[in-house]
Amino acid sequence: NFPFRNGFMGLKAETEIALGKREINGIYIADDGYLIEKYKTPANTEKIAGNFKKFYRAVNRENCSVSLMLVPTASVIYQDKLPSFVPESEQMAVRNEIYEKSGLPRIECYDALMAAKDDMELYYHTDHHWTSYGAYIAYTAYCEQKGIRPVSLDSLIKKEVSADFQGTVYSKLNDGRMGKDTITIFENPANKLSVYYADTKETTDSLYNFDYLNKKDKYSMFLNNIHPLIEITNEGADSDRELALIKDSYANSIVPFLVNHYKKVYVFDTRYYK
Repeated sequence: NFPFRNGFMGLKAETEIALGKREINGIYIADDGYLIEKYKTPANTEKIAGNFKKFYRAVNRENCSVSLMLVPTASVIYQDKLPSFVPESEQMAVRNEIYEKSGLPRIECYDALMAAKDDMELYYHTDHHWTSYGAYIAYTAYCEQKGIRPVSLDSLIKKEVSADFQGTVYSKLNDGRMGKDTITIFENPANKLSVYYADTKETTDSLYNFDYLNKKDKYSMFLNNIHPLIEITNEGADSDRELALIKDSYANSIVPFLVNHYKKVYVFDTRYYK
C-alpha cells in the first residue's frame, strides 16, 4: 500500500498500451475492449481429478444423479480476440484430462458457448466472470443434458442493474480509458423464494444483494457474495427435485436460472465450507 497506487498503476498501463504492449500484469489487451486473463495451468490436476473421483464414488446412488461442469474461461471462448502472439491455451486439454480421470458424467457447455459467442456478450470486458447471458447459455446446455425444459429469456423480467461495473481484471490495470460493463439480471415472477445463509443465519426472498452495486465488487451482488452454505427454497419451482451445487463464484450467476427447476437448492462453496 502506498499513496496514489491506483493512479500510478493506471499511468503505467496507459503508457505500456501506448507503446503497443498487449500483455500487462498477466492481462491480455484483446480486441473489442476485452481484458482477458492469462490462463495458468494448475499444478495439481491429478489431485483435482482424484478428489472428484472419490466424491463421485462416495455419493453416487440410484436416486442421486451426479455430474460435473467445468466452465471454459474467456481466454478459450474468445481466443480469436486475443493478440496473435498468444499460443493456444492448454485449458481444454486440462479440462478433458480432469473429466476423463475423475470418471464423472460431464455437463459440457463449451459447444453452446462457442455457438453463441457472436450473438451476445458471454463474459464481462473488465472481469473474469461470465455475464448472465453466458450463464444462461450454460444453463440451457445443462438442461438439455439433464432432460429439463429451460425457461426462455423472453419469459423472464430483464433488469440492467448497473452500467458502470469495472471488475477484477480491470483492477490489475486501473487504466481509466478502459470501458465499463453492464450487469444484467433475469427474474422469474413465478418464483417464490426463500434464501437462507447458514453462516449469518439470515433469510431473504432474493438471490441478490443490491447493496453491492454501490461498492467496487459489484459482481458480489449475485447470491450476496460468498457463503459456505446457502439453502434456497422455491415454492414456485416446476418440480420437487433437489439440487446440491458445489461451486466457485462462476455459479453465482447461473443459480438464478437453475432455481426454476428445483424446489430446494443447497449451494456449497468448498473454499469456505469446512
